[in-house]
Amino acid sequence: MDHGPAFYGKTFAQIHSDGYARTDCDVFGALCDQITEPNARLFDIACGEVTSLSYASHRGIPVAGCDQSLAFVETARQHGCVVAHATAAKSEIPQDTTAVTALGEVLCYHAPGSRPDLDIVLARVSSMPKVSFLAFDIIGPTITPRDFSVTDTNPQMSFRTRIDGRTMIREIETILDGQIEIETHYQQIMHPDDV
Repeated sequence: MDHGPAFYGKTFAQIHSDGYARTDCDVFGALCDQITEPNARLFDIACGEVTSLSYASHRGIPVAGCDQSLAFVETARQHGCVVAHATAAKSEIPQDTTAVTALGEVLCYHAPGSRPDLDIVLARVSSMPKVSFLAFDIIGPTITPRDFSVTDTNPQMSFRTRIDGRTMIREIETILDGQIEIETHYQQIMHPDDV
């Protein structure tokens, strides 16, 4: 589903890329270690700045992905990755895919008043006979509201997280060189038994 033009806008996408690329290399290595079948092909849903795709590609695994953020898609293409500009629900996963990842609670995102893409993606992946590996994460029921700001840097950032029933709402404001970007993310809170 479309979350609007500011969903991971240029400034927030860059901030996310800088932080994410440095923090999850061990996770990518562990995931790649699980993709062992001959002729493996990885598709990453909501691949962001393609840190995971780049990591897998350097290990010899052919990769492709999709992301709803145009800023992320442009960055991914600059790194030579095949990435489509698409939502999780509308992504076209190649039929020869053997492994699918969707990390960063991306299958929990939804537009206000609608359901997340999780059920659509799980149904599609389960119907693909060659897929033998699926890794995704969810926002669990122990999440708590939290606010924080970083104002002594350029860009400046503030995050406000609140809970409304089973929805986590995160309001994000970034300021870079006086330009303000504001976006609101909605994610479904789930229990592991929900999937």
